[in-house]
Amino acid sequence: MKLTSIFRIGSLLLALPVLLSCHKDPEGEGADPEKGYATGHVVDTNGKPLANVEILLDNTLIFNSYISGKTNANGDFKVKLTTGSWMPYATLEKEYNGKTYEVRLHPDNNSGFSIDGGVCNFTWKLTGARKSPMTGTYGGNIILTRGIGSDLYDSENIEYTFTPVGTLIDGSTGQVLKLHEVANTSYLRDIPIGRYTVTAVYKLGAVTKSVLLRNRYANGQFASSIQMDFEPESPDGNNMAAIDYKEGQ
Repeated sequence: MKLTSIFRIGSLLLALPVLLSCHKDPEGEGADPEKGYATGHVVDTNGKPLANVEILLDNTLIFNSYISGKTNANGDFKVKLTTGSWMPYATLEKEYNGKTYEVRLHPDNNSGFSIDGGVCNFTWKLTGARKSPMTGTYGGNIILTRGIGSDLYDSENIEYTFTPVGTLIDGSTGQVLKLHEVANTSYLRDIPIGRYTVTAVYKLGAVTKSVLLRNRYANGQFASSIQMDFEPESPDGNNMAAIDYKEGQ
């Protein structure tokens, strides 16, 4: 388990007021806090228990100080607390297509825990915004770059089609996605982690043009269709891909 990114979050919380009383959460299973313990239940995208998930309680006042535990076969965890204020996180390491991905799980309760105890349940989500104080999304992001010599400056008019190759990272079938870059960002954002065949066309009114793509991380060649994986670690961040585009012939 890579803890560096979690510690960075912890250091940013020094000035945050932490809610020290936890109670029944409408999104959770309704369990009451147990004094002296952080408890909860962890499930996958289908609501089935997840075993061996890393549970980390980060001290919100002391940098680089944490308590950790793991879920049991039923997806439950119980971590003994010490004096202080603690923020809960859950991380699953998942092998997929020969790569190891660090999957952050979604908490139903982002309040802090005190020695009085607290309940936080986690769910594996393929997409969506992460709950504060975490940032970003659960899906992967793709950097889009105009190829050298290309005149496709209005890249918002490029439509990308993503067709899953095999199952997604959670074992689900997935679906064909038609996407445009997020305005003024040169990114496609929050895509379920998977392996995809990607094609693209330029559309503006009645004009339709072919677009060639290149998988930059794989040092691929420009082609009308490419295969793409998200990289667990890249120079641009985790769970990323990079696509270059230019006009077709």
